[in-house]
Amino acid sequence: MRITLIDDSIPFDGSTPRKRSIGGAEKAFVGLSEAFAAKGYEVTAVNRCESYFELNGVRWLPFDAPRPPDCEILIAFRRPTLLQEIDDVDQRFLWLWGPLSFLNKAKNQVLLDRYMPTLIYLGETQRRSWKPNRIYQEAIIVPGVVDAYLDFESDQSEPPPVAITTTHPRHAMQEILRLWVDEIRPNNDHAQLHIYSTSLSRWRDTGEIGDDFDDLIPMVLKSEKCGVFIKSPMPDSIMANVYGAAKLHLYPAIKMEMYGNTLAESQATGLPALVRTTDQSAGAIAERVCDGQSGYIAPDDPAFVNLVAEILAESSGIYRSLHKDALALQRQRSWQVVSTEFEALWS
Repeated sequence: MRITLIDDSIPFDGSTPRKRSIGGAEKAFVGLSEAFAAKGYEVTAVNRCESYFELNGVRWLPFDAPRPPDCEILIAFRRPTLLQEIDDVDQRFLWLWGPLSFLNKAKNQVLLDRYMPTLIYLGETQRRSWKPNRIYQEAIIVPGVVDAYLDFESDQSEPPPVAITTTHPRHAMQEILRLWVDEIRPNNDHAQLHIYSTSLSRWRDTGEIGDDFDDLIPMVLKSEKCGVFIKSPMPDSIMANVYGAAKLHLYPAIKMEMYGNTLAESQATGLPALVRTTDQSAGAIAERVCDGQSGYIAPDDPAFVNLVAEILAESSGIYRSLHKDALALQRQRSWQVVSTEFEALWS
């Protein structure tokens, strides 16, 4: 069977995740392509890669190159406009990512009605966020996690009191830093918070930062005296060890987020999660954490602060319980499993 996946976003290819950190959407595109190829399918990935090449059984084709002449399955990634890129196709899928309000635009409605693709949602929260004007074939297929996290061998020793955060700094970072400086660090002078952020790492190294960070930078500077460190996101093979050496993943609930890939990855290594909410709603992030087992969804800031203190405490029984359950519950979602769920839709 010939499968074509097509994306029109940023330049990347199958080698990119091995070289540097990339977004969850791009990582998913690579993961599914390679999972199909591993099963013996003829797979072509069309995107903004620089040149044609083959890797792990996937043929990477630049977006401006001629389309594959034969295609039985077309998986358009994110954009309905990509459904029209190949004419002779047996079945079309639209693999959705992020908020879905854009689907209400007239031009997208026309494309959906013309091609009637099977819609692939990331989860129940994303599916409920959009009400189509007609019935489409649809499925919820949760993305996979790359093997670097699923295969990580956890050290049985208790990690030092290190918490990490991986979300974009514009998403409640200032509030988390305030809680850390004022309430968390004063009760544990060995505790550290490691912020994995491309934008803040660039600011640290070059002094360059966007205007929308003006309110955050003074708080970052203040927090450096309280065990807060800026870190650069790294490729998966390194980030798996980062998660394995930490004790807690702090994650703000983000209303518009529909997946939370770094949280899925850290959970797979056994790292407990603590989700901070502002209105007692975690949205799609509630689908990434087994509340009370692999982590907690804190209903308010006092609960958030207390849970951070308990989990980062030395000889923390709560850490060991969460760590054990995360390993047991959160490392079954490989890309091979995901590809099998796609196969069920056309078999």
